[in-house]
Amino acid sequence: MVATNVEVTTLECSMPQDNVRIFASAVQCLAKVGKDLILEGVIVDDGESYMTVRTLNDSKTAFTVFTFHSSFFESFSLPGCVSENGYRRVSGKFPLKSCLCAFRSIRNMERFKITFVQQGARHFVTFIGLCKGGLVKRHEFSYEDSDIVDASFNPATASHKITAYTSVFRGILTHMHHAEEVLFSVHPDTGLRIRSFHQNGDQRTEFSTLKTDIQLDKNDLDLFDIAEVARNQDIFLTFGLREFKALLHFCESASVPSMALLFNDPGAPFLLTSDITCTKDTSIDQPSNTGRTFVAKLVMATYVSDEHEEQEQEQEIGQTTNPQNPNKEHVQTKNQNGSVHESPTSKTTSETASKPDFNSDDDTQKVYLTKNQDYSQMSVSGSEESQATFHPPIKRKRS
Repeated sequence: MVATNVEVTTLECSMPQDNVRIFASAVQCLAKVGKDLILEGVIVDDGESYMTVRTLNDSKTAFTVFTFHSSFFESFSLPGCVSENGYRRVSGKFPLKSCLCAFRSIRNMERFKITFVQQGARHFVTFIGLCKGGLVKRHEFSYEDSDIVDASFNPATASHKITAYTSVFRGILTHMHHAEEVLFSVHPDTGLRIRSFHQNGDQRTEFSTLKTDIQLDKNDLDLFDIAEVARNQDIFLTFGLREFKALLHFCESASVPSMALLFNDPGAPFLLTSDITCTKDTSIDQPSNTGRTFVAKLVMATYVSDEHEEQEQEQEIGQTTNPQNPNKEHVQTKNQNGSVHESPTSKTTSETASKPDFNSDDDTQKVYLTKNQDYSQMSVSGSEESQATFHPPIKRKRS
């Protein structure tokens, strides 16, 4: 008779004292984004191994993942895993609130261990902190099997890229007080303009709200690469500030020198990463050759702001007044002398998209389309049996 209560260790790793602080900062960053942590250990048959920790917020508009290479750990193994298609992997999902308790008073920790254990139908993860003076802190809680979620953002398809020192991004956002959202406007000739974004309220709130407007010259950035198609117009990115500041705070505490921002058109998701060489057609969580032992990435949704809407309308007006525009209609009118005068008018029916009601509770109103704009979607990819799709535009809050 085979015993069903035999413990099988599927993951076992340990990290030194200097890296415990970095790993704890990563967990604290994830706790500001989502509620559940998905931890995955991977070993490729050719010897490459790494661990990823990731989370997704409730509204499915922000996805954060940290990839730790095998050099980050003192030891890293998956003893109870069987190789499939050249990979050995194990994953589990558990509440982030439970993880935070394991990283209190980390100054006294000399070593930190993580183990995944399966005992029949029971799965539990153990965090062990070896502290000075022989003190051992042990935290054990159950985890459940979970499909690995991943944001479908291909860095190779990004039209625009900006890189700068982490201190530059962090210094700008420290002036954004009492703002839940921020508006990035990128101009190819001048640089980057950052403004605090506030929802329209009553007149009293409008005058009492502190608004911040910061202009950053493109010469102050390490790289300012804007596609040629956007040379004659501004690019607006409106997104939530909480998750963005959380990743910047981690990179600053982990001494990450520079960061890269990759994005496309308004309404499409963007990528903020500590890997400034992120230009290859690779997965978001796949390790990259940056020379560092870890990589931090944030894929976040944006939505079309009123500024972009006004810019679209100005372009339509300019096309209407252009006599060489083939899309304009003509209206014939008779003058007093009987001569016929032909005047151009613009099309206002099917070409201009209507603004959705963001106060509605209907989830389908989260997508905001403008003229000639396709659906911009981020997909959460897991197993073949489980697929989920969500739209990047952030649903505006009720005023």
